[in-house]
Amino acid sequence: MSSFRFAISATFSAEPLQAAISFWGRQLGVNFEARFSPYNQLVQSLLDPAGEFAKNTHGVNVLLVRLEDLGSVQAHVCELLDALRKTTADHIAPIIVCLCPGSTAFMADAGRAALSRKMGSLIESSLEETPGVQFLHFDEIHTRYPVANWESATGDRLGKIPYTEEYFGALATALVRYAHSLFMAPYKVIVLDCDDTLWKGICGEDGPSGVSMDPPRRALQEFMLQ
Repeated sequence: MSSFRFAISATFSAEPLQAAISFWGRQLGVNFEARFSPYNQLVQSLLDPAGEFAKNTHGVNVLLVRLEDLGSVQAHVCELLDALRKTTADHIAPIIVCLCPGSTAFMADAGRAALSRKMGSLIESSLEETPGVQFLHFDEIHTRYPVANWESATGDRLGKIPYTEEYFGALATALVRYAHSLFMAPYKVIVLDCDDTLWKGICGEDGPSGVSMDPPRRALQEFMLQ
C-alpha cells in the first residue's frame, strides 16, 4: 500500500503529532507517514528544492505557525506569505497552513495579543488568494475538539514542545480530518422540497389528512428511491 505523507514544518517541535496521525491511519485503513523538518524552518521548508515538501507527491504539506516563535512577527509573517506565493506552483501536494495558539504568557500582553490577531487575519486573507493553500485556525480546532489542559509551559521551556499530549492529539485529528476532506470523493446530493413536490398539498395549511399522493408525485418518489 502506498503511503499518504504528512510533511510537517513547525515553529516548534511537532513530533508528538506522530502517534495520533498513525492512530487515525489505522482507523481509516490508510498508511499515514509523517515526516518532520527541523523546527522554526518554515521558509526553508518551502524553498528547499530537495526538501520534504518538494519530495511529497502523495499527501499534504503542513505549516504549523505559532506567532510568538517568529521573533519579529510582522516581518516573518510577510516573508512566509511571500515564500508561499512563490513556491505553491512547484509543489505537487497541497499545503495546509495552521495557526496554532499562543502561550498564556505571550497573549497576556495586550499589544502582543492585538498583533497576533492582526497577523492571523492577514495570513487568512492572504491565503484566500493563494491557490493550493488551505488555512486552519486554532479556534476551529478548539470548537471541534475542545481541550481544557492544552498548554505545557515546562515542555515549551525545555524542548520547544508547547502543548500537552492531549492537545497534540486534537491538532493531529484536525489535520487528518482536513487532509481527508481534500482527497475523499465528494458526496452527490439531491435536495427536494416536500410540500407540493413529494406530495400534493401543504402540510402546515392542509393538515396531514389534506395532502394527497397523486400518480406523478408517487412516480417522483419511486424514482428518487431508485
